[in-house]
Amino acid sequence: RFSVDQGLMATSTHYDLSMGETGMALFLDEIKLALTDISIRDKESSEPAITLPEITLSGGQLNLGEQKVQLDQLTVVGGNINTFINKQGEVDLARLLTPIDTPLSIQEKQPPEEAQEASPWVIELNKVTLKTLSIGIADQTTSPTAEIRLDDISIELSNISNQADDRFALDANLSINGEGRLGLQGEVGAMPVMADLALALATFPLKSIQPYLNANTNLNLTKGHAAFKGQLSYMKPGTSADLQLAGQAAISEFSAGKQKTGGQLIAWKALTLNDLALQIAPDRLDIKTITLDKLQTQLVVAKDQTINVAGLVKENPAAEQDKPAAGEPFPVTIDKVVLKRNAISFTDNSVTPRFTSRLSEFQGTIEGLSSENIARAKVKLNGKVDDYAQLKISGKINPLSEELYTDLKIDFIGYDMATFTPYTGKFIGSAVDKGRMTLNLVYLVSQNELKGDNQILLDQFTLGRDIESKDATSLPVGLAIALLKDASGRIDIDMPIRGNLDDPEFSFFHLIPPALLNLVTGIISSPFKLLGKLVGGGSGDDMDNVVFLPGQYELAADQIERLTTLGKVLNQRPQLRLDVRGQYDSVLDKVVLQQQKLHESLQIPLNISLESLDLTQLEIYYVAQIDSERLAAVKIENSHLPQGAKEGDAKVIDQPAYKTALYNAAVAMQPLVEDDLRDLALTRANHVRNYLVENSGLAAERIFILDVGAAEANPTNVIKAQFNLGAN
Repeated sequence: RFSVDQGLMATSTHYDLSMGETGMALFLDEIKLALTDISIRDKESSEPAITLPEITLSGGQLNLGEQKVQLDQLTVVGGNINTFINKQGEVDLARLLTPIDTPLSIQEKQPPEEAQEASPWVIELNKVTLKTLSIGIADQTTSPTAEIRLDDISIELSNISNQADDRFALDANLSINGEGRLGLQGEVGAMPVMADLALALATFPLKSIQPYLNANTNLNLTKGHAAFKGQLSYMKPGTSADLQLAGQAAISEFSAGKQKTGGQLIAWKALTLNDLALQIAPDRLDIKTITLDKLQTQLVVAKDQTINVAGLVKENPAAEQDKPAAGEPFPVTIDKVVLKRNAISFTDNSVTPRFTSRLSEFQGTIEGLSSENIARAKVKLNGKVDDYAQLKISGKINPLSEELYTDLKIDFIGYDMATFTPYTGKFIGSAVDKGRMTLNLVYLVSQNELKGDNQILLDQFTLGRDIESKDATSLPVGLAIALLKDASGRIDIDMPIRGNLDDPEFSFFHLIPPALLNLVTGIISSPFKLLGKLVGGGSGDDMDNVVFLPGQYELAADQIERLTTLGKVLNQRPQLRLDVRGQYDSVLDKVVLQQQKLHESLQIPLNISLESLDLTQLEIYYVAQIDSERLAAVKIENSHLPQGAKEGDAKVIDQPAYKTALYNAAVAMQPLVEDDLRDLALTRANHVRNYLVENSGLAAERIFILDVGAAEANPTNVIKAQFNLGAN
């Protein structure tokens, strides 16, 4: 498989050879061996795979009788090894040094005679030293091929033997891809394989692992170094774990972007893991402190509404199908996570103008993270949004457990809302002229049920100029704002949301828009219901009107009380406009107005009873308006035989019926046009306005008198003046 193209060998030794009763005895002493300028290549390649300028073996003994070899020192100085790992994961150097299979001879194929078990040789080597060795590895299992360079390899092994449970001292140092440094000091063993080493990795270039990320991610590592200092143990006697790794780890000056799109996606100054303890079989990971310092993350929404962090992990359906069933969760505990001086930038290019915001000085602690279901980690974080708004997060979480638990309080205080114009312009059709927002949010997730209580406080929120947008809602948002804004210019909204994390269609961000839409729709569709809540929790159903008795425009006591309540509420909502539509009933109001005209003509009080009316006065009025013949007819129509009278006897007049008939006829003959009814309705509306202005202190310009209308028939025998609300 390989060819030794060049090389020189020199050797010397003292020997003692003798024949005795037990056979030949051979003893070698002061063994020396020197190999120089060795060059080995694959027979199928023209380039050398191994070049070793100098290999020396100095000092040593071989005792054939005792089956023992003792060597003093093996030294390799310089040299270069080049190999590759093919796409099937096979190391070419291993293939190169594997003997080619040859056919067995006939004798070799004969069953061997039963042989005595041979005594094992004892091999001891005091020291092995490798200096300035270089190894190049091309890993073709990745795309592109990963190039790994190990240079300045310096290894010293002491007290090597092939005896069971023996340990050898190891001191190794090397560089990785020209930047990283790896040091190993401690003990190793071969029978069985074991290691107990102090491990120090410094400035390992993370760009070296980029080819290994390409298969499953679209992440592009642009900068960063990894470091580790600690202890590595494998099958150490007296421990219950096959592998243990303990120490301090760090990734510093890290930066990464997204392939194809470019640009920085995430960066940080330092990510450190203090007092890390990893063990395998049984599995466990414990970390005392994780510190993330000066994180810089950029979230960008493109014009097509895709976000830059989407698609960082490549979809691999085949891998998902071959994925083994989940076993027991890996136990993890993290005593404390410390965030220092972190920042997250957000840019949304899907709106015009684009929206930008930045969370800075994001810092704090998360204490007590664990994969145990009963664990509750304490959260205390804070930061600034766009330099001035305060963000505070506190509560308890358990993101590492199988049963997700969250109980967080999030306070977002004093965010200037003018920056929301890109969104209000698109979805409302108006810019934000001014306003300041504060959010008090409480979220609880337990047993996969989400319960969120959102309190939204908007101070002096005011819409400005109109913006043309095909996506703008047709809902009267201005009215909703006016309904919600109090006399101090503040809006206080409670918006609960609920959801089930087991629902395949669940999405937290899909819960917010429907909740907002339902809130606004409910306010606009039942504005007086909202106003009713401002005055003691009433339904507000009776606040959208006042009622009048037929023909009347004066307010009854209960209606004055209703108007007083409405005036109080309108004073609490100074941006609301009240529209008043006076109404008339063409039947009920007409009769009463005609009665009023009749009483004026007769110069009698309106409230006089029918029994008290002067019949003679009615008859005179009737004759004057009609004639005496018709009066006689009315008498006949209201006459009847007295009780016990015979046919042909004189009839007597039914005085009450006769008076009523005359009165109703006199009322009906009063001239009345529709304008009289409209005037009554208008007077009712003006009376409402006058009361609110004079008694509730409302500005007259906040009350609009609408065109009057005919009231719908109702069984209550009262007529409404109807109210509507609008925004100034």
